[in-house]
Amino acid sequence: MKKTLEVVAGVIFDPQQRLLACSRPAGKSCAGKWEFPGGKVEKHESYARALERELLEELALPVTVLDEMYRLEVPLPDKVLVLHFIRALAAGNCLPEPQENQQFRWLGKNEIFSVDWLETDREFVEFIVRSKNCGR
Repeated sequence: MKKTLEVVAGVIFDPQQRLLACSRPAGKSCAGKWEFPGGKVEKHESYARALERELLEELALPVTVLDEMYRLEVPLPDKVLVLHFIRALAAGNCLPEPQENQQFRWLGKNEIFSVDWLETDREFVEFIVRSKNCGR
């Protein structure tokens, strides 16, 4: 039985229904590729708590977690990666403040493919594009 690695990814929309995307920082695998912000779920941590913690650590961005929009299982040679794409709202008028020298952009549906997405996140991006009212 392969080990399972649980990962959360924040799906955050602004009031104009643009989606938050972040670049992978230098020094990390796939540096320069774009992804949804988030990270690994720690032992005995809920997905909501993991997302709150990761967004504070990476972007100093407090959020209110809403619901899981999509789940993707990716078999890897030594483990199974389970990605939980979770919708969240930024608190008040807070804006991301990158803590790891990464870039961020707000992308509308017409520009969502203007960045080079990680392959694992690309499937979710295609789901978002096919969905209606996904930011509500």
